[in-house]
Amino acid sequence: MAYYVESGEPALFAGDALFAGSLGRSDGPGGDASQLRDGLSRICRPLDDATRLLPGHGGPSTLGGERRLHAFLR
Repeated sequence: MAYYVESGEPALFAGDALFAGSLGRSDGPGGDASQLRDGLSRICRPLDDATRLLPGHGGPSTLGGERRLHAFLR
């Protein structure tokens, strides 16, 4: 699950779905990496590159930075 906040500086709270530099967790019960990538693609595609990414673990990033690393976000 991810939450997008528009007020002030746009931010995507990605939880364990997307980490800075890495795809999130899909190895738990019922996890599906393909479904995770597809869902993130639908969520992130309309958002601006400057949108801050705030993952559940690790430091912040931007969607523009993650798009350069992950083809499914382009």
